[in-house]
Amino acid sequence: MESMLKELGEFEGLSQLVSVFADKMRARLWEKMQEGVKGWADRENSEQVLEDMRERLSMAVTKYLDGDRKQIVDIANLAAIIWLHESTDARTIPYRG
Repeated sequence: MESMLKELGEFEGLSQLVSVFADKMRARLWEKMQEGVKGWADRENSEQVLEDMRERLSMAVTKYLDGDRKQIVDIANLAAIIWLHESTDARTIPYRG
């Protein structure tokens, strides 16, 4: 029983972490859209968007490893966009471009 409670506590903590991190991701996406960066979910440009995302992901990882800690949110957003384009699970997302 104690083990179950510990695992439940850990899961609740991780669930809160995901919620807080998702808020950071939303804020960063909004910031980038205000800068004019749009079209991530556009299926008509899927191949180009994916290629751009791969390049930007590589750059974000490099910047993160060089100490730019804000890049971790960009990395998560880029991973989500790639997932949107490549995963059959993403079909449940209302907006697909």
